[in-house]
Amino acid sequence: MLTFGLNRPFISLLSQVVRLCTAEEEVVDYWNKIKTQLGLNMIVLGGLCREATKIHTHNPWITYGQPLHRLREFGIVSEEVDLLCSRPLTPNEIRKLCSFM
Repeated sequence: MLTFGLNRPFISLLSQVVRLCTAEEEVVDYWNKIKTQLGLNMIVLGGLCREATKIHTHNPWITYGQPLHRLREFGIVSEEVDLLCSRPLTPNEIRKLCSFM
């Protein structure tokens, strides 16, 4: 196993982005299962509209557009960006996100 002198495997430092070109729930569920089963540090992204709808559910204050979607597709490393579609951000997380952008 590669560790490169670190106390954890090298693979845990990597993050993959899977960009899906479909809105079929079966396909999205398939990739999310792989992510969970293998314990991968992976982001499964649907199309722009699908992601915007998910984010609006938890954080209606933000306008999710193409530039933010592209950042996520390119694998931007930001905990606040990752949390947008999971739950409402705290005021401190909103501050960090706005500072970042």
